[in-house]
Amino acid sequence: MATQMTAITWAINPVTGNYDIFNSFTDSGNAGNLEVIQSKILITLGTFQGEWAPLPDFGIPFTTINANSDNPDVLSQIIVNEILTVQNVNSVSVNSLSYLPTTRKFSGSFNVNTVFGTTTVQIGQ
Repeated sequence: MATQMTAITWAINPVTGNYDIFNSFTDSGNAGNLEVIQSKILITLGTFQGEWAPLPDFGIPFTTINANSDNPDVLSQIIVNEILTVQNVNSVSVNSLSYLPTTRKFSGSFNVNTVFGTTTVQIGQ
């Protein structure tokens, strides 16, 4: 069965009462669920805190990253912590990570273990 993405939207999650990212897929199997998680991770990592007014704490804390741009261990932990905030993510391991403070450019690869299986997420590629 093919997976088709029809929309990515922000809405109030009826279970938690918080804003959440919703993707609509026709396939509700594990492959579709992994795609939803990948989308949520990429949106989270592509947003700086304060960039989206309805949820100012959502996204990467740029000031912390900028202050620690010369410390790859701190950067890795910040990004791993953000990935772990995504619902259904159990654990994360960093394959590679780089950050150029002059251009504010991230790139990296992460193995993400979820309740639906494991996926690899790449950013800045």
